[in-house]
This record gives sequence, C-alpha cells and structure tokens, in this order.
Amino acid sequence: MSNKKPLSSEKKDNIIAQLKGELYQYHQRQIDFGSLHNQLSRLENAYAQVQEELQKIQKVGRAQTEVDLNEIKQLRSELEYLQEQLHQRLPNNNPQLLELAQIRQNELAILKKETNEIMLQKDQLQQERQELESTMKDMIETKNSLEKENQLLEKEFDKHFKQNKELEQTRQDLEFEISKKEKVILQQKKMVDMLNKEQRQKGDYLQQIQMKHEIQQQQSGQLDDQYQQLNENLEAVNKEQKVINNQLNQIQQEAKEINLENINFDKNIKELEGDIDTILNHVDEENLKKMNLVEDQKFLNVELNRALDLINQLTSIKQDVFIFIIKIAL
Repeated sequence: MSNKKPLSSEKKDNIIAQLKGELYQYHQRQIDFGSLHNQLSRLENAYAQVQEELQKIQKVGRAQTEVDLNEIKQLRSELEYLQEQLHQRLPNNNPQLLELAQIRQNELAILKKETNEIMLQKDQLQQERQELESTMKDMIETKNSLEKENQLLEKEFDKHFKQNKELEQTRQDLEFEISKKEKVILQQKKMVDMLNKEQRQKGDYLQQIQMKHEIQQQQSGQLDDQYQQLNENLEAVNKEQKVINNQLNQIQQEAKEINLENINFDKNIKELEGDIDTILNHVDEENLKKMNLVEDQKFLNVELNRALDLINQLTSIKQDVFIFIIKIAL
C-alpha cells in the first residue's frame, strides 16, 4: 500500500484552482503570443515593403526620406519591444517557443544590420545630395555672374555701336563735303584752263600785233592808221585783261577759302582719328584717302600758282609790248 497520505479536498481544490489559473495564464499567453506574432508579421511585411521602396529609390538615385527612416526606426523599436514582451511572456519550458523566439531574435539582428546599412546608405545619399546642391548652387551663381557680365558686355557693345554709327555718319558727311569741294576745285581748274587758253590766244594776238607793227614799219604810209587801230586794240586788250585779272582775283580768293576749309576739315579729321582708330580699323583707309585728297588739293594749288605765274608773265609781256608800241609811236 502506498504510504502517501490522501489529499484533503481543500488542498485538491487549491491545486485544481492553481492548475486552472496556470492553464488560463498559458492560454492567455498563447493568445498574446499569437497577437504579437501577427503584429510581428505585419511589421515584417511593412519592413519588406519599406525595404523594397528604398531599393526603388536607390535605383533612381533619390535620397531616402526622413519619413521612411522614422518608419524603420519605429519598426525597429516595435520589434525590440515585441522581443522584450516575448521574453517576458514565453514560458521557459517550451522549446518550440524558445526556438521561435531565437529565430525572431536572429531576424531582429538581421533587421538591425539592414537598418544600419540603410542608415549608412542614407548618409551617403544625403552627402551626395548636399554635394549636388552645392554644385548646383555654384553653377547658379556662375550662371548669374555670367548673365551680369553678358549684360555689361551688351551695354558696352551698344555704346560702341552707337559711337561707331555716329562716327560713320560724320565720316559720310565729311566725304560728302569733300566731294562737293572736289567738284568746285574741278570747276575752278576748268576755269583756269579756259583762262590759260584765252591768255594764250591773247599772246598769239599780241604776236600778230607785233607782226603787223613790223609790217607797218615797212609800210610807213599806213603807220598812222595802223597805230590808231593798235591803240584801239590795246584798249580792248586792257579791258579784257582787267576782266581776266578780276576773275583771277576771284579764283584766288575762292582758292584761299577752299584752302581754309580744307585746313578745318583736316583739323576735324585729326580730332576724329583717335576715336576712329580705336573702334574701326578701316577708318584708317578712309583717312588715307582723305590725305590723298589733300595731296591732290596741294597739287591743284601748285598748278593754280603756275597758272598765275604764267598770267603774270603774260601781263609782263603785254606791258613790254605796250612800252614797245609807245616807243615806236614816239
């Protein structure tokens, strides 16, 4: 027979109540574990979705947002909390639950490692983003600086273009004035040529008079009539000579005025040469043309002086002839 004493009904009730309580606690823990397991599964799914989204972001080169990082941190906190709850609630005598808890702990370690990698990638992406923003800022500043320089260059170009246009108009005006003066000089040259021709004709006429005078010396009977004719011709010559002298004086005065105008034009051209040389190189060619025109003017002046000398010589010859005629008359 057994030496054990039978339990009293009170103790039996206490043991039964204790076992029922432990059984209830066990079932409650099973329910809590299932709830925690479901929460862990949802968190794992959410983490997988976040990780997938992060991979998509990394493929397109975008930085991980703070919202995603906060969600990862929250998931990690919840996982740590669940792990703590599992350790507190799981019975120590259930190998399967312990193994499951170890698996969850390993998964949590992997999750931490992946989270750290994500954080590292996030820092790298953030650094790249900052570098890109800095580069963009430098490029924007450089662009703004170049735009300002371009605006200044455009203003400077407009200024020089306006000055060039004004100088070009001044050059055209000067060329027009010079062309007018050239026409006047050509007309005066033609007039001088005509006067020279007339003077030569007058010289020929005087030569004819001298020949007639020689004939009169041979024909003394006709000397008085011829002398009277010579006096009349001489008066006509004197009148024509006065007209010629007046025309020559007028031509000389106009030539002096033209020379003064040419000197003024030369001064204006010299004053404009400095600005023209700095803006347009081809203005030098125009100035060279103007200098050639001045040389032509000088040449015309020399020719005019030669013509005046010839006229003076003819006048002197005329006076000599007149004196010779007077001597003959005496």
